[in-house]
Order: sequence, then structure tokens, then C-alpha cells
Amino acid sequence: MANPLLQHYIKLTEFLGQALGPDYEVALHDLTDKNRSIIAIANNHVSGREIGAPLTNVALKILMDRSYETQDYRLHYPGVSAAGKTLRSSTLFIKQHGKLIGMLCINFDDSRYQSVSEDILRLCHPDNFIETNFQTEETPANAVRSIPPPQKASTTRSAPWRATLSVASCSASA
Repeated sequence: MANPLLQHYIKLTEFLGQALGPDYEVALHDLTDKNRSIIAIANNHVSGREIGAPLTNVALKILMDRSYETQDYRLHYPGVSAAGKTLRSSTLFIKQHGKLIGMLCINFDDSRYQSVSEDILRLCHPDNFIETNFQTEETPANAVRSIPPPQKASTTRSAPWRATLSVASCSASA
């Protein structure tokens, strides 16, 4: 049976998992048994861990460096899932009378967002835009260009020079 204080965090684990969504794993660790520390977990598909799983190497390092003695939490450090995906992790240190008794860990898998971001950039990357919407003349560096002679000034006014650009929409042909 978990420490009575940690019992309150079990519902919080479930709540945060529902509120944050499927890309956020929330794991509650009871430090009584480091080899079977997870007592509650939401969205465990992110890391593949189950209730009864041990502390991660990162959590063990935190215990060794004793950073929990001077901090109440650690934010946005890199974690790794069982499948090798990089996660953005944050941990709340749960203390009772100054002693660390548990950790509430949130692991964010942003791989879906990274993938969508890359797809959007491929749709309209500046290089693709230039290549598909402008023609450039390749002129050898040693080619001689003739400069046209100046024209006589005319008595009629001409419209000022205007550049027109036909902008095609970004295409997904990239």
C-alpha cells in the first residue's frame, strides 16, 4: 500500500493524463521500492511502462545527485521512451517532512508535432517557392554582356517601371 500522501496523487495522475491528452504520459513513483516504483500511470503507451515498473536511469541519477533537496521540481529535461523516442520530461518531487517519498513525472512525446511541422515546411519552403515560381537565366561567368546605349529622352511620359510578380500558391509537390 502506497504512502497515504501518495494516494492523493493517484487521482491527480489520472486527471492530468486525461487533461493533457494522449501525447503526455504521467507516472507516479513511490520510492519505497525503486525496483517497482510506478504505482499509477496514465497514457503508458508513450513509454511502454506499466504499474510496477522500476525507476528510470534519469530518476536514479536525481536520487544520487540529491538535487531534490534544493529543488521542488525539475522541468524540460530530455528523456527517452522504450522505443527510443526523445521525450521532454518534467518531475515534481513529493516530499513529506523534507524527505523525498515520491515523484510525479510528466513525459511529453512531441514526435507527432515535429512531423507535422516538417511536413508544413516542406509544403512551402523558400527554396521550393523560388524554384517553382521564378525562372532564372544561367549565364556563364565569362560571358560578355553588352550594355545597351542610353535612350533618347522622349517628350511623352511613360509609366514608371513596375515589377509584377505572379505568385502561385505553395504546392505540395515538394
